[in-house]
Amino acid sequence: MYCKGLTKEELQEVGIFDIKFYHDDWHVFRYWYVNNTQNKTIKEIAITKAVGKHKYRPNKVYPKVTFSTPNKKYNIPLSRLIYVWFKGDIPDGYVVDHIDNNSWNCMPSNLQILTVGENLAKRFEDNPDAWTNQWGKQKGWTK
Repeated sequence: MYCKGLTKEELQEVGIFDIKFYHDDWHVFRYWYVNNTQNKTIKEIAITKAVGKHKYRPNKVYPKVTFSTPNKKYNIPLSRLIYVWFKGDIPDGYVVDHIDNNSWNCMPSNLQILTVGENLAKRFEDNPDAWTNQWGKQKGWTK
């Protein structure tokens, strides 16, 4: 599975200029586009729920931000946005993992980057009583 990297510079290029945590919630601010050009009008991006459909497990619900520029629509999980803004760039092939497995806890101290393989392995480490993995295959299954 391929996961595209993300940098703070890329976020700033699409107008994001500040992310704050107050009143027990995250707030993401960006410059707005008017007549296909970025101007200094400031808008807060709404944080919404995304549902990750899964074939063998319950669907995963997590927070995301959605916004558009004149050329593209963006749907970015809040955890990726916060990791990049406060901790550093995400290289290609890495995903953001919630250390406590709570996808709504996006505090920077609860986020880490892992390869896709490390993230899949963590699912068993964090749930040792699970008999099957996300593909319905038993533990210890090879090929």
